[in-house]
Amino acid sequence: MRIIFNQAESKGALFSEGIESCYAKRLVIEEDRDRISGKAHHHTGYEVHFVTGGAQCYSIGEDLISVKQGEFLLIPPEVRHTAVCADPRTEKYSLSFKMNRELTGFCSGAPAVTHKDTPTEIYGLFTEIVNEGLHNKPISRKIIENKLLEVIVLLLRECGCSELESDSSDTGEDIRLFLAKQYISDKKKN
Repeated sequence: MRIIFNQAESKGALFSEGIESCYAKRLVIEEDRDRISGKAHHHTGYEVHFVTGGAQCYSIGEDLISVKQGEFLLIPPEVRHTAVCADPRTEKYSLSFKMNRELTGFCSGAPAVTHKDTPTEIYGLFTEIVNEGLHNKPISRKIIENKLLEVIVLLLRECGCSELESDSSDTGEDIRLFLAKQYISDKKKN
């Protein structure tokens, strides 16, 4: 198992958008079998599995769901589930997070258990996240966090969550006022 990101106490981009306890990892079943729970359990946040190779079966209630390469499974909070079997060559990304709906900009349509094809943009973002993690520089963490925020937004859209409408009365005056103040401040320093 390779830890890609652990939000822990970070107050960065995810936190400011209402995402908490975000945790991302890469798993290869053959290597990580002892770290995968075979017991029924639930989480207080969302859990998402993006299968990039092979297949894994999950038991959710009375349903048995097989998630194959190129698909994802989103499990909402408090839903009991079990990873019951997997092709030993299965590889996947696992993402978990809690969402404060008042801050995320998503107003309705809390995702139910969702099993769909993974949008190619999400795979591309995970590739960028993994590559950025190789740099191991202070800015890398911020870049990874912003890309994970993008993954979560794309995922919520894919699951049918509706977003709040933007305030159409914004005329851009705020940015002009900010720039004018910055210009005056810079002039005073010189």
